[in-house]
Amino acid sequence: MPKILTTIDSKEMKRIIKDLNRLSKKELHSGFDSSSHSSGLTNKELASILENGTRDPQGGMHTPPRKFITQAASIWLSSIDKESSLVIKNILQGNDALAGKYLDEINEAGEQSIQQSIDTQNFKSLSPTTLRLKKDSAHPTEILLESGELYQSVISFIK
Repeated sequence: MPKILTTIDSKEMKRIIKDLNRLSKKELHSGFDSSSHSSGLTNKELASILENGTRDPQGGMHTPPRKFITQAASIWLSSIDKESSLVIKNILQGNDALAGKYLDEINEAGEQSIQQSIDTQNFKSLSPTTLRLKKDSAHPTEILLESGELYQSVISFIK
C-alpha cells in the first residue's frame, strides 16, 4: 500500500490563534459615567447606593436595596451567551469585521440591560410617605427615574 503524505498549511491556524488571543484580552465594561448628579454625588456613587441601599442610625434599612445592576447582569449574560458564539464563529471563518460587529452588539447590550432593568421596576415598592412626597413635589413615582440623570448616564465600552 502506498504511503500518503499530508501537508498542513499552518498560516490559517496561526491566524485563528492570533485572533482568539487578541479577543481574549478584550474586556466589556458596563456601568455609569463619573459625571456629577444633581444630588451632589457622582452617578457611579448614586448607583452604588441605590443598588445596595442605606441603613438608618439604628441599623435598620433606610433605603432598601434596588438590585437593578445585579438584575442587569443576568439580562446581559443571556445576550453574551447568544452573541459570543457568533463572534468566535466569524473569527474562525476569517471575518474579523463581522466578529467585531457582534462584539459591539454584546457591548451595547450591556448598556441596554441596565436601562431595561430600571424600566421593569422590579423593586420593592416605595413607602407611602415617599410616594406622597414625590407626588406633592411633582416628581415621577417610578423608582430610579426621578430626574432621568442616572438613566442617561449608563455607559458601556470595550477595553
